[in-house]
Parts: sequence; structure tokens; C-alpha cells
Amino acid sequence: MTVDRAQELGEQFCREHFPGHQALVCTHPDGHNHSGNIHVHIVINSLRIAEVPLLPYMERPADTREGCKHRCTDAAMEYFKAEVMEMCHRENLYQIDLLHGSKNRVTEREYWAKRKGQAALDKENASPASAGEPPKVTKFETDKEKLRCTIRTALSFSISFEDFSGKLLQQGVTVKESRGRLSYLTPDRTKPITARKLGDDFDRAAVLEMFFIKNIFRVRILRRENSVWILREWNWNVTNIMRSYGFLRLKKVALNERFD
Repeated sequence: MTVDRAQELGEQFCREHFPGHQALVCTHPDGHNHSGNIHVHIVINSLRIAEVPLLPYMERPADTREGCKHRCTDAAMEYFKAEVMEMCHRENLYQIDLLHGSKNRVTEREYWAKRKGQAALDKENASPASAGEPPKVTKFETDKEKLRCTIRTALSFSISFEDFSGKLLQQGVTVKESRGRLSYLTPDRTKPITARKLGDDFDRAAVLEMFFIKNIFRVRILRRENSVWILREWNWNVTNIMRSYGFLRLKKVALNERFD
């Protein structure tokens, strides 16, 4: 991939998907961290200066009319993501999955907080290192990273949502549910952090699926072994169990039974 080719693809994408809009297409040869990440920015004038044909992501007659504004709906964003992935596939470029969420969702604000925190920690550790003393902490963790770790630990040792909520409460984290969505309130905050900002692994659907699979596994094992022994063993080794090939096969069987 070259800068010229990236610019050409950006202009082509803009012509196909934003007709009737004035646009600025700018290609950067590198990212802020000197990673060699060639990328394209597209900025459009939201006011349409000409009538255009109806495109797949458009929903209303006004979406094609001159003098009307561009509407960036959820459906439009899904369509644009799919088109970007298709373009990258056509050009034989590496492409991440834009249509599905991230297990760990890191916002731009958290990203920069981590970089600044790591830089400050490295500077703080420079003096002890020069004196021959090993630093106690070498990796900076944001508050959200610590919260993700706390939630995952509670999930690993819980067998129900109530058990999960209780274990988090012991760590000072309160789980709240509103309109089918989870959020987590830590002791140092007045406003909870939504699961959406933490990642897909922490939303209600993922948490409940975890308990469903774990309870299916528990019931099947208890039929074969001593209840007390296997339950203790299962609770302490749930992470290793879930990584195993046997558990993945069991999960597939359990989900098939669930929807039969």
C-alpha cells in the first residue's frame, strides 16, 4: 500500500458513497506513534448540493434531495463498515472485523490516558533503575483495565448473576442493570461505567451466556463425579476448563440443545 493508492481509494469511496456532497479526502503517511500506518480521513459537507440517486443506506426521500443534510444513522454506519471491509478484501489488505464488537473496547481517551500514565511511570522508575533497584510496578493500568480484571475474576468464580454481583460488591464494585444493559460503579466514581465502554465481554448477554454454559457443564459433571469434590475443582479451574477443546465442544452442544 502506498500513499497515492490510499488517496485514490479514499476518493473512490467518497465518490461512490457520498455523491452530492463537497468532501475533503486527506491521506496521512503515518500514525502518531510512527507505526507506518497509512490511513485516510474523509470530511464531508453535510449539506447536499445536488440531487443524488437512492443509495442502499438511505431510508427517506429527503436523503436524496438537494439542500438536505446527510443523516448518519446506525444502518448507514453498518453499511459503510461493510463497504470498507469489502474494499480492503478486494485490494488484498489486512482488515479487522468492523461489524462485530470488541471484547475489550478501548476508547481514544483511555488510550491516551494509558500512554501518558506509562510515560510517567517509566520516568518514575528511571531513578531506582539507575541505582540498581528493580521497580515495583512496570506496567501502567488505567482504571478501566483494573475494572475489567476485577470483573473477569468475579466471572471466573461465579455460578449465577447473583453470585457474580455479590463477588463484585465484595471488591467495592456495584453492578447496575437498566433497560437490559449493565453498568459498573466503582467506589471512586459517582457515575457508573457502562459495559459498552468496557467491551462486549462485559455486557448482559455475554455474562448470562457465561453462566448458562457453566451451569450446563456443572450439571453434566456432577452426574459422573462426587458432587463436593468436582464443584470445588470446577470453581477453581473454570478458566482452564473454558479454554480446553472439550469445553468448546460442550458449549456447541449446549447451545444446540438450548435452541432445539
